[in-house]
Amino acid sequence: MKANRSRSSSRAAGSSRSPPARGLSGLPGRVSLVETRVEGGTEAAATAAQALERGGGVRALVLHALSATEAVLLERMGRLMALVTVAALLAAGLCAFGTLTDLALERRREIALMKALGASSRDVVRQFAAESLAIGLAGGIAGWLIGLFFAELIGRTVFHSAIAVHWSVPPQVLGLALLVAGLAGLGPIRLALSVQPAVALKGE
Repeated sequence: MKANRSRSSSRAAGSSRSPPARGLSGLPGRVSLVETRVEGGTEAAATAAQALERGGGVRALVLHALSATEAVLLERMGRLMALVTVAALLAAGLCAFGTLTDLALERRREIALMKALGASSRDVVRQFAAESLAIGLAGGIAGWLIGLFFAELIGRTVFHSAIAVHWSVPPQVLGLALLVAGLAGLGPIRLALSVQPAVALKGE
């Protein structure tokens, strides 16, 4: 039996022929080893092991080496995921920058016409900022949903466990997406503000 809780927990394994262990497993006469995870680190695991042995019929052993190896592995995975996240944010920023720049170049005459009809620079900034934030919002929502789907898929196929959804993550994802989109929109906004109506509308 395994219960995965947190990084700071330690494992304890115990061999038992006691009726409670057989009853919990639903396999009478066939349970010889139970593995569990105890919150609070090695001291809490040692205390739990002593409590189990005092009950009789159980030999408990704290797996310190396995816990230390697992902690190192989780730390390395955390660093790898941080690097992947940074790379994904950079790629998303470049994609948003390219998309918004293309929009600004394709709409030079439209922007020039807006300015010729009396639109101020603030109006142009407001329009492009709204488009940038809309792209960031859509990308953030889509990215979170896709990430949640694949996390659930990996959790069930690899770890045979469901993934707990932390509702503090979506606001952080959306905030990062909006920030990246806003920064990526600064260049296209400057490009739109530099449009000269007389030059852009020449030949219309």
